[in-house]
Amino acid sequence: MGCAAVVAALFSVAGAGDARAQEIPPPAVALMLGLSQYDLSGTGTESTVALRIDLPMSDYLYAEPGFAYMRYDTDGGASITHLTAEVQLQGSYPFGRWRPYLGAGAGGFFDLRKQRGGADFVEPTISGAGGVRVALVSDLGARAELRVRGIGRHFGGSAAEWSAGAFWSF
Repeated sequence: MGCAAVVAALFSVAGAGDARAQEIPPPAVALMLGLSQYDLSGTGTESTVALRIDLPMSDYLYAEPGFAYMRYDTDGGASITHLTAEVQLQGSYPFGRWRPYLGAGAGGFFDLRKQRGGADFVEPTISGAGGVRVALVSDLGARAELRVRGIGRHFGGSAAEWSAGAFWSF
């Protein structure tokens, strides 16, 4: 009888957590700052800034379109500006104010130079991300993530972004 009561209590607590988790969070805009370790036509680490839009499709699934900006120097000394545009699908599980996530996506890596010297204007990208969203106060929160990208048709380039930032829910 005692074991049945413990099992019933566990199912009751699990059911209460599921009922609370059914609330879909509001959309949000995030501004992220960080460092990008890259291996392109040069290697190194440069600063990056990103704008991401969180579009919750359920309590556990997000669509996240976003843009990231980075400027780096090639082995030949040329300074190259890149804009990455991509969309990710992210799975998330709420733990109170904390929402860790894993995501995968695709997009384009745009070379913004006027004179590209034969380089393509856009290269395809595939990305993966892992991070956490944390609700802080009212409609404000914080995020931290690692996002890795394969760049080009045969993944001849790569980048790993370590970033943190703030988001505003609306």
